[in-house]
Amino acid sequence: MFRNCPYGLLVSNIATLQLTPQVIQTILQMTTSSESPQMQVEAWAAIQKILHTSGDGTLLLSENVLKYCEASLTDETNPYLRILALNIIRLLTPSITKEEDIQELSEHLDRLAVSSSDAGAQQLASEIKLSTPFK
Repeated sequence: MFRNCPYGLLVSNIATLQLTPQVIQTILQMTTSSESPQMQVEAWAAIQKILHTSGDGTLLLSENVLKYCEASLTDETNPYLRILALNIIRLLTPSITKEEDIQELSEHLDRLAVSSSDAGAQQLASEIKLSTPFK
């Protein structure tokens, strides 16, 4: 559906798309695509724009966006993806209520908060850990 989408086109047109679960799932699957690191970045930018335009994370949480965030947190090939995924988590933090999600994300945040190899992710993970529901 979006595989041949030029850089920036997906993000700039996200507000005009009808955000059905199928569209959201396609974009989320793009975040894990090993075909193109640029496609992964573009997909996370689209998810961030969805969050900004929709006002809350209900639709994204119902589509298991946190599982995709977790996959990017452990991706060692592109550190920028960790920052993008952490930003999504930070934006979703007020909406995260499932204890299982909180527990799994806490483990990732704890690991990243002590990582000395990725200072940006370390700082962002530490900040998220100080917010509710992770306190």
